[in-house]
Amino acid sequence: MSTLPKLAQNIALLSQKRATGEWLLNSSNSEWKLNFYRGHLLCTPGGFHRCRRWQRALKQNCPDFVPEETSLNEPWEYQLLNVGLAQKQLSITQAKAVIRTMAEEVLFSLACHSVTGSRWLPSKQPNVEILSSLPLPSEEIEQSIKKVQHLWQQWQKASLDNILPEQVPVWKEPPKEQNWSLQKLLNGDNTLWDIAYQLKRPVTNVTLSLLPLIKRGAVELKEVPDLSSPILKQTKKKVRSTSAGESASSNKQPLIACIDDSPVVAQTLEKILAPAGYRVLKITEPLRQMSALVKHKPDLIFLDLLMPDASGYNICTFLRKTPMFQKTPIIILTSRDSVVNRGQAKLTGASDFLSKPPEPEKVLQVIQKYLSVDRQP
Repeated sequence: MSTLPKLAQNIALLSQKRATGEWLLNSSNSEWKLNFYRGHLLCTPGGFHRCRRWQRALKQNCPDFVPEETSLNEPWEYQLLNVGLAQKQLSITQAKAVIRTMAEEVLFSLACHSVTGSRWLPSKQPNVEILSSLPLPSEEIEQSIKKVQHLWQQWQKASLDNILPEQVPVWKEPPKEQNWSLQKLLNGDNTLWDIAYQLKRPVTNVTLSLLPLIKRGAVELKEVPDLSSPILKQTKKKVRSTSAGESASSNKQPLIACIDDSPVVAQTLEKILAPAGYRVLKITEPLRQMSALVKHKPDLIFLDLLMPDASGYNICTFLRKTPMFQKTPIIILTSRDSVVNRGQAKLTGASDFLSKPPEPEKVLQVIQKYLSVDRQP
């Protein structure tokens, strides 16, 4: 069970038998799941960094789709795609591409890890509503397996067997030459999968280009936790109490947007804000996700200054020229905390300025400061 040909053989057998159920694959420290419906691949939950994998697949195939946090059964990835299709935020082509991208990452991860066991759990009907055109048929699964096999052959040929794509490369010693793009990517937040997505290059090529730095000891590989799940746990939801005289609309949780290319920053803010009763809208590619910002119209915006494809100053200026956001509090959130940065941020219309990493007390204070003022009669 440790090689792709054996995986491909079993998947082909499940497709041939038009099987419905869940195939569980175990390694020493993780469990992957491949869900099938009548021999078609439904979803591939589980394994390492499930939520990071989901976010990458969305960014790659449908960057304008921003699913709202909700409570759903497993597999929630498939159900969120169903919701996007029902709301006409996604096309069938986009949704299938998301399933395919996640499946290819899972198959490659299975090739990197030693699979110690597996078991098949048959079922008559999945716990989710099935759209017949959405799950991947056998011929599409076969194409993805061939793609992964080619990538795995390159990985082995480059002698990268002791490296895992879910690891995070970070500087162990400061680089002698300033390379802002490389410093931005090797910031302790991005896995090799993440860097490959951002550079739009195969993960093998990215890892191979970093190998000299790794061998020299300038860069080391670390592990990072997964992002938080987009599925709300009802026990963690906190609803603000209201008096009898307040309107029903005032009971709605305020929405806070985080415009930052780092998903870790958004996750950090979410951990601070969700227990305090706030909803979070994560925008990692502002140029491509501006429609989501307009659609949801957040009550307050946290904005990063330095992003690969956009300047926080320019985004702030643009938002201030947009009538919808002229009075929306915009808080600049950056690691470059200086008098010059503060002054420039104020000139573009920023309301306030906070340093990274965000401190819970200061984040909540600045939100209370601006939202309480904004809601005074």
